[in-house]
Amino acid sequence: MVLLESSREDGTLLHPIYHMGLRHNKNSRPILAFTLIELLVVIAIIAILAGLLLPALAKAKQKAHKAKCMSNLKEFAYAISMYTADNKDFLPGPSWLGVYSTYDNAYTRPYGDYGRMVWYLYAYLGGRAPSATPQVIRATICPASQLLWKVPPPAGGTAFVTNISYVGVEWVTNQHGAAPVPSVVPGGDIRFAFGRPDYNVPAEGSITMGAYNLMPPSKVTKIRKPSDAIAMRDADQKVPETSGGSYTGWIPAFPAHSPQSPAYRNVLFIDSSVRTVRSQQ
Repeated sequence: MVLLESSREDGTLLHPIYHMGLRHNKNSRPILAFTLIELLVVIAIIAILAGLLLPALAKAKQKAHKAKCMSNLKEFAYAISMYTADNKDFLPGPSWLGVYSTYDNAYTRPYGDYGRMVWYLYAYLGGRAPSATPQVIRATICPASQLLWKVPPPAGGTAFVTNISYVGVEWVTNQHGAAPVPSVVPGGDIRFAFGRPDYNVPAEGSITMGAYNLMPPSKVTKIRKPSDAIAMRDADQKVPETSGGSYTGWIPAFPAHSPQSPAYRNVLFIDSSVRTVRSQQ
């Protein structure tokens, strides 16, 4: 508190006044200013508030990212459901396990966009018809995963060296045994339920697209427990199906929504449900 006195222009005192931080000169008007102590107090208060608010804001951002990720998977759930209804119960495919974000009309390339799930689903996901210009489906991108992506090298003629947010599973279990039972056995487990562009199993039949024989996708009705069968989930380097993929080095090393252990990933199941699933890594 600074004791000051107001005065006339001739310097005659009128009466004393008290004012916080007021600087006074007999020959000039009073000037408002903060003292050093007051500035330090304000800075300390701001620092305390920031310390309280920033963790809360960061947590809110994480929740928003997780909600957006689950919303993406729900969009895929609706798209896959509508696709199977329009295609005699077949899942979209043959497609790669990695869920790529882009598609175009380059059908002459080996396996080309036939192997991209979004090529089959673009009409159900609000995408445009394929053209020479690659189109992007935003539902394929999880914001939490995107923050952890590494920048891949130039494509070098292939669009498969890129980032992904979601990946499918190699085996859909029907038998729930210790080891997978091939689907050629009645009621057996299904390998590559969405088919495979570069994998042909003669016993299960094949289909031809262009000049290539491809492993066809499965029908939903062949899956005994759709509520337990994974369609796709968050992609990171701890998920077995990402091992050896062209995208492996560029996706998150660990789960995008949780610590390393226990790990929490958002998962889309064949029955169109979306849940967060816990695992040890």
